[in-house]
Amino acid sequence: MTHYRTVAPAVPWNINVLKVNVKNPHLTFETVKANDRLAGHEIISSMANRRSSPGHDAVGAINGDFYAGDGSPTNIQIAQG
Repeated sequence: MTHYRTVAPAVPWNINVLKVNVKNPHLTFETVKANDRLAGHEIISSMANRRSSPGHDAVGAINGDFYAGDGSPTNIQIAQG
């Protein structure tokens, strides 16, 4: 897993790229809902910290959906299959 960051203040951009080898058997991908509810607001680092436990560390997190003003998703999210 590799993290790249590019900052261009004139634009302004702060771009983070996480390159992951999806064939690595030691890595899994999970989805998380804000506050474990259909609609909610929670920052990504909070969700990652909440899902981490001994032997189960969240090492990267990505905001992967779009939400309405009340925090409800505007697309579908599939968890555990």
